[in-house]
Amino acid sequence: MDKLFVKCEQCATQYQLKPEMAGRRFACRKCQAAIVIPPPKQVARTTVGNDPKAKQEKGNIPIAKAISPAPTVSRAAKATESTVEQRTKDVLAKFHGDVKRVRVPLSYQLSAVLVSVVMVILPIIYFGVVCLFAYAVYWHFSTNAAMLGYGRGRARIIVFLAYLAPGVIGCISVLFMFKPLLARPGKRGRDRALTPHGEPILFALVKQICDVIGTPLPKKIYIDHQINASASFRSGMMSLLKGNDLVLTIGMPLVAGLTVQQLAGVFAHEFGHFSQGIGMRLTYLIRSINHWFARVVYQRDEWDEWLESSTSELDFRIAWILYLAQFMVFLTRKLLWLLMMIGHGVAGFLLRQMEFDADRYEARLVGSNTFASTAGRLRELNMGNQAANYVLEQSLREGKLLDDLPLLIQTQTNQMETTFLEQMHVQAANEKTRWMDTHPCDADRIASARKESAAGVFHDGRPASVLFVHFEAACRNVTLDFYDQQFGRKVKTSQLYSTKEMSDAMNAERDSKGRLEQFLFGDFDTFRLFPVKQGYFDGSAVGKPAVQELQTTKCQLQQLANEYHPNRAAHHEASGLLARAETALLMHRAGSFDKRIDLGEDFSTVDKARAHRSRARKQMTELQTKLEPFELLMASRIHCCLTILHASNFVAKASKAKKYHARSKQLSECLAAVSRGQAELVELRMEFVGFRLLLNQLETHRKSEEYIGEVLSEAKRIHTILSRIRERFKTIEYPFDHAKGSVTLSIFLMGEPCASNDVGAIYNSSDAFLDGFARFHGRAMAELADICDFVETSLGLNRRDT
Repeated sequence: MDKLFVKCEQCATQYQLKPEMAGRRFACRKCQAAIVIPPPKQVARTTVGNDPKAKQEKGNIPIAKAISPAPTVSRAAKATESTVEQRTKDVLAKFHGDVKRVRVPLSYQLSAVLVSVVMVILPIIYFGVVCLFAYAVYWHFSTNAAMLGYGRGRARIIVFLAYLAPGVIGCISVLFMFKPLLARPGKRGRDRALTPHGEPILFALVKQICDVIGTPLPKKIYIDHQINASASFRSGMMSLLKGNDLVLTIGMPLVAGLTVQQLAGVFAHEFGHFSQGIGMRLTYLIRSINHWFARVVYQRDEWDEWLESSTSELDFRIAWILYLAQFMVFLTRKLLWLLMMIGHGVAGFLLRQMEFDADRYEARLVGSNTFASTAGRLRELNMGNQAANYVLEQSLREGKLLDDLPLLIQTQTNQMETTFLEQMHVQAANEKTRWMDTHPCDADRIASARKESAAGVFHDGRPASVLFVHFEAACRNVTLDFYDQQFGRKVKTSQLYSTKEMSDAMNAERDSKGRLEQFLFGDFDTFRLFPVKQGYFDGSAVGKPAVQELQTTKCQLQQLANEYHPNRAAHHEASGLLARAETALLMHRAGSFDKRIDLGEDFSTVDKARAHRSRARKQMTELQTKLEPFELLMASRIHCCLTILHASNFVAKASKAKKYHARSKQLSECLAAVSRGQAELVELRMEFVGFRLLLNQLETHRKSEEYIGEVLSEAKRIHTILSRIRERFKTIEYPFDHAKGSVTLSIFLMGEPCASNDVGAIYNSSDAFLDGFARFHGRAMAELADICDFVETSLGLNRRDT
């Protein structure tokens, strides 16, 4: 039987395939890179059979021989190799000179000595406290055993408890102080390594940078989904004893969002850490010790729950021992918190010095100005990551997992408004470094880099993606790793959706919302529902009266718009006042009203809160009567447009009309059904404001039965509202594409029902509903407005002279 042998060019993984696979393509299981299998004549075969010339025994595993590709494949391979070789030469040609080695300042050396002394003393103090507690327990049991002979009858029980209590308290304290040693370390994400064979351009750049700045090469280069690059030890604590056992981790969003020059500067910064041999080892120990202290102080698990529940369930005559044990655990944690903060504060100075030291390598390689631009771009990418998380959340609502997280972050970053970015950079320029920070603020780092006055020896303004031969595959791989970490399971590539298509769709949606505001003669309120009419479009021909009615309606709307939008803004403000008044009354009922919370008005007493509530309701009622004429006319305008759209004589005139028929019916029916839920929507928004505030202060009032009771009551009220909305929306089909096909609006916006006493689930469900409804309503109204605009444009009603 013939066998084919091929190797992945990116990760060098070898595959043994069936002969019928010849000439096909498939994705590498390890790195997802595309592998082209040469045609049969160009693949060496090893035959297993009775032929003695094969020199193989039957059943042996065949050995792959050299592959002789066809001339066409050879030319393509040579062209690719030539391209990669040329790109490598182009990158390396951008280097002009070496970088002067950074001298370690005296402050850095002194801080390293100081931190070393302190970080050695802190664990000694910690273990000294533990040993002191352990010895105290031993001394008590061995010295005070004679007291068990005192007392008679019930007095003996009291004596026994008095003898037992210090030992129990001490043992529990020691146990809780050693508990983090017994805990398993957190699950690490997958280490996805690159190879020089798969990414030769990147490895050539890394080697050149290390040669230029005089630092050791990393043993491995990993990639992940973070907006960061890091230098670390490959084998953890074991690497402290080895030589330069270092690895470089590159976040692929950096590659997607930076230039070659900026990314090279980031590499130089990390390689600057490589040069800090003793400093890096010391930093690793510092971080490990601080992390261990933090686990002792903050970590809570089933042991803490056991101690708390046992204390509350036992009779107080016995439980008082556990109460004292809890108090001693509290005191020991406070002591360790003090040690942790001392270590963190002292170590912070050294860590900041290390960052300044590494920054000098970056500035000298790519220039002080490029250092400043890179710092600003990293801040932009982090903001873009927040926007990308919102897009991911919206795509998950539709059951879609996007295939390229770095591309999504880059796209969202590039679409941010200029004014927003300017405000962000102004804020960054005014930041100050705090004494507990482990990294200096950007303003201080940029000022330090500018003192170098470095022009740089490497300049390349091309996108950093040119450094990768398999850039798209690498982005998909780290995206899959991200999903693996989030969901705890493997996600198949067949389950992914195109990030580019999603980004294009959201851009179109953004443009459509802009057209919606033009259609409404002003801005759009996603929580103000128009009473869309649900009518039957019979397709009968319409005449000039229908068109004239539409034109008259538009003119009336344009006249009313000047009053409608200010009134709607006033209605929105009154609605906010009502929500704050209801929140204040809720806090008063819970017995936890805090005057320090700024609610915009004086709600310090129940009477004042009720007065504001009455005023807000009166204003909303008055404004509602002023808003209705415009909203009813707008509903009539939409209905008139859709009636004309389905008319037989309009279809004959406008060739694109038919494609909007089914879509307009679906959207109008959906929005008409949704608009009947305006009351529940307003009620949910009102209640949610107070509910969120209650939960934000829950930790402070955890022991107040009155407060807890009000939280549970409010959760039940919101659960009731959600149930009514769910019942109303359960027959409405979600009008947009979903991975599961057809889903109801209630499932899309709210998911599965939750229990009426599950406070956390109720909060998450209501929060998700309000967020999802805003996007759904705006998206549906925008598309319906586009259809109506098509009708009006086709009739010539959007010309300036009309």
